[in-house]
Amino acid sequence: MEQAETKMRSEFISKYRDLFAIVRDGKLLSNAGWLYLSSAIMSAFGAAFWIIAARLASPEVVGGSMFILNVVEAMAIFSLLGINSTVVREWNGVKDKGKYFGSALLVVWAMSLVILFPYFFLAGAQYSWGIILAVAFFVLVLDFNAVLDSVYIAELKPKLLLVRNIGCAVLKVGLVYFLILVSPNSGIVYTCILAMALGTLALCLYTRKSGLFPTGVSLQALRMLLRKWRFALSNYVLHSFDHLWLSLLPVLVILWVGKAGGGYFYIPWYMSCQLVFIANAVAMSLFAEGSANEVDLAANIEKIKKLLKYALIPLALLGALLGRYLLYLFGGDYYEQGGFVLSLLFVACIPFVIISIFKAVSRVKRMTLEISLIWTVLITLTLIPSFILVPTHGVVALGYSWLGANSLVACYALFRMGRMGIRIL
Repeated sequence: MEQAETKMRSEFISKYRDLFAIVRDGKLLSNAGWLYLSSAIMSAFGAAFWIIAARLASPEVVGGSMFILNVVEAMAIFSLLGINSTVVREWNGVKDKGKYFGSALLVVWAMSLVILFPYFFLAGAQYSWGIILAVAFFVLVLDFNAVLDSVYIAELKPKLLLVRNIGCAVLKVGLVYFLILVSPNSGIVYTCILAMALGTLALCLYTRKSGLFPTGVSLQALRMLLRKWRFALSNYVLHSFDHLWLSLLPVLVILWVGKAGGGYFYIPWYMSCQLVFIANAVAMSLFAEGSANEVDLAANIEKIKKLLKYALIPLALLGALLGRYLLYLFGGDYYEQGGFVLSLLFVACIPFVIISIFKAVSRVKRMTLEISLIWTVLITLTLIPSFILVPTHGVVALGYSWLGANSLVACYALFRMGRMGIRIL
């Protein structure tokens, strides 16, 4: 009996040692591993930030702040025009990287200003000019970071993203108490804006001499970006599906159940989305490596399988079983209103990881239409039942809809990858 237990323990340790060796030695999982670590650290600090915010502010203020922050993120995503994906794909073939970076940023910021122009008129009647200008500045900062992230991912230097993310997270936790006391209704929003701006500035000052910094704009770089407009447009649609949906769903919840109900939903949604962000980071690394060398795609997926089996799925199950008890830290009402919803959302992360890997494979193989189709189905299967059931059954109906939609789409993704000769389970 003891020999059997010793053998099982040795096999368990050996599997995780193999996983760590792959992460350490391989470019793909080294890149994904650092993004994974970055997301994990951000999750811990983010949870601390929202615990403080939920303790100091009412659910109505939390919901209202969440509404503003997610609208800001949606505007930033709309502004990207697929430029971030173009940067990842074309970066290694660019000679003057500084001007290419600057040209990409110019295009994105120009689109940001186009989107912000009507925003000024629509928001003027509801918010003060202080919050309106702060939000506009935040959109520009987020777009700069999106392009910057693409550069670091293409350079396989995610450690720099980890440094920036830790800095921003520490600043958020350090500033939130003070800013909520100064501005009870807008302190949460001001904290996020100031922390991201200061963290980004520090990283830019640190990396300015490394070549990973915009040094100007050139017509040649702009032509290179414009020549890839079809690729950029297709990835713009995909990136919008990937991230815009995650931002707009909490906004829809507020419209359905009000700010207080939105606050109770957003905390569980935020906690479960940390695994979603990790899944997207792994998929982005697979896309970056596959874009550089499509021949090794199958081998890279084999490496991803270990990360999926021994890290992402166990974390999702652990979150589903124990995550609800963490809601006590935010306040008893959050546990009562969102505990079961959080479990459903964590379970839904497992099929979402499968969908993310399929999206990365499809992007490498330029199967844009199919990705758009599965996202359309995923959104439709989530929204229609939620729209009917949330007003009468609360946000738990949204949890069931999200889990069911992800499960069905993941089955299709497994079937399609099986037809390609790819097995991830």
